[in-house]
Amino acid sequence: MKSRSRWLFSVALLAGCRDHRPAARTIETKGPAADIAALAEPRPCVPDNAAPAATGHSHGMRPHRHQDVEECPVVIDDDDDFANDAAIARLVTKLLDTAADRLDAGSAGAAWTCADRATDLAPRSIDAHLLRGSALGALGRYEESAIAFAMALALAPNDLAVLRTTADAYLRARSEAVAGTAYAAVALELATRGYDVATNKRTRPSPDASVIAEFATLRAQALNYLGRGPEALAATDQALRYAPDQIDALYERGAALFDLHRFAEAQVALEQMLALKPDDAASHDLLGQTLEWLADPRADEHFAQARILAPDDYLPPQLIPEPEFRAEIETVLATLPAEKRAQLKAVRFEVTDLPLIEDLASVDPPFPPSILGLFRSDGSDGKNAAPAGPSIVLYRKNLARVAHTRIELSEQIRDTVLHEIGHFDGLDEDDLRRRRME
Repeated sequence: MKSRSRWLFSVALLAGCRDHRPAARTIETKGPAADIAALAEPRPCVPDNAAPAATGHSHGMRPHRHQDVEECPVVIDDDDDFANDAAIARLVTKLLDTAADRLDAGSAGAAWTCADRATDLAPRSIDAHLLRGSALGALGRYEESAIAFAMALALAPNDLAVLRTTADAYLRARSEAVAGTAYAAVALELATRGYDVATNKRTRPSPDASVIAEFATLRAQALNYLGRGPEALAATDQALRYAPDQIDALYERGAALFDLHRFAEAQVALEQMLALKPDDAASHDLLGQTLEWLADPRADEHFAQARILAPDDYLPPQLIPEPEFRAEIETVLATLPAEKRAQLKAVRFEVTDLPLIEDLASVDPPFPPSILGLFRSDGSDGKNAAPAGPSIVLYRKNLARVAHTRIELSEQIRDTVLHEIGHFDGLDEDDLRRRRME
């Protein structure tokens, strides 16, 4: 298969199904016969407690299932000699090359059908399962995407390309998943395994420094997402030791330093990153936030540049006047049961633009400066000597930045208020995650 970049998208865990279809025909090009195509193919879910489908046109009949597909442009003739291993291998290579081309062109539907046909012909092809998973993720078919990536890992659990590709897929998934921390945790374990395999001198006497740096960077990315800044910073040190110009590692280093409130050092890392890749929108945006904390007027220039480079990702913040913001909080509180509203009368709801460093440093590791809200059990802000009772603080600028529309801002305010009320009720972050209130 030609070397090319692969597009990767989010995956999700599978719900349990019982498969009632006959096993698929397997075509092997070499090695012992093993019908694993049945594991790689998506199955219709039939719950164990489902009633049998009725005959005729009664109300018990299950709905007919039909899904339109975008056909693979590779033509497979009925006369093709599938008993010829060499011919099958050539066809599989053509299907995979076409699948990769279609993904690069943004045609995920055709990429999926090409990769899917390749897995029919060569069910033990790792590249076929990786491409299939990427295409399915791009189509939003995350459960099937998970099967494809899991199959690639089952076939080659210590293959560096598989570990790198799958870890990256899970890191991309965390941005769209409800339980994003679970995706990041899986990615961390995969990246750690890859790092260990790549640095094992017994099996790899001449390790590839760039590959090691990639796994260290993936570890840093996962650790940053999980709020483990000191470990993320150490991972970026590892990456940059092997590849000093690893630009992704420089970004993750800047992110870790920003989260640890080491803003001057974060500025240095991000400026190094932009010297190597001036058109990186994420680095401009994070540098803007860093300079804002340093009271540097150049912050707005970098925010504007991020919006120019990636207008769909970095929209102008939904910054509304404080009275309107407070009215949003009151709207959320009005939806709560009367008993809960009575309990919350003892809680002060505060609005401020950005957190206080004293509040962020009240835990170890510290809260990142980008937090959306905070519950103070005694109302202390780190400056007042006397506690003033419990309070919930919402950060107007941070909330404005994560919302792309005015409706999203209302949703973010609602979710943040309810999240912090959860802390008032005694729930910790893990309790809230279990309730899908991350």
